[in-house]
Amino acid sequence: MINTEFWFEPLQLPKNVFYLYFDQDGNITDLLNYKKDIGTCIEVSEDFVTEFRQSGKSIQSFRVKIGDDFKLEQRVIKNTSLFFQLIELNNESTVQVRINSSTLQFIKSHSFIVIPNDYVYTFYIVDKINYNFLKHVINIQCDQMLCGFDYEYAYDKNNESILVKKNAESYGIVYE
Repeated sequence: MINTEFWFEPLQLPKNVFYLYFDQDGNITDLLNYKKDIGTCIEVSEDFVTEFRQSGKSIQSFRVKIGDDFKLEQRVIKNTSLFFQLIELNNESTVQVRINSSTLQFIKSHSFIVIPNDYVYTFYIVDKINYNFLKHVINIQCDQMLCGFDYEYAYDKNNESILVKKNAESYGIVYE
């Protein structure tokens, strides 16, 4: 007769552990599911990693702050290149972006600078903290802007900025 009374221990899977590596300034360099031989790191949970993935935030936009316990603080990354400029408040500009709750209106005034009608203006809507995080690109031809070009977009002035390629004209934002 075969003994059918076996005692099985419940199956326990190892917990997923991640390691958040950072440099001496707190800048995050790696987030790995294994521990390297060198580097400064802290152990973080799978829930921590899942939260960042679901939030859509970039882990590189934060830095590690270690005190009594560890925390992440958002760091300011404003490194626009020489080819782009931030569009700021300006009512007297040649090219204006008029912003209301659901529309961006692009208007180019007639100026002494001659630009061909087939010239394309490219506007980049980016994250206000990290200009490298591109949210939206808008291409508009010069002749469209002379008539006033309306673009449906719910611009969030608290979290977004607008960049444009630099040229000889001035740019400005007007909130309506």
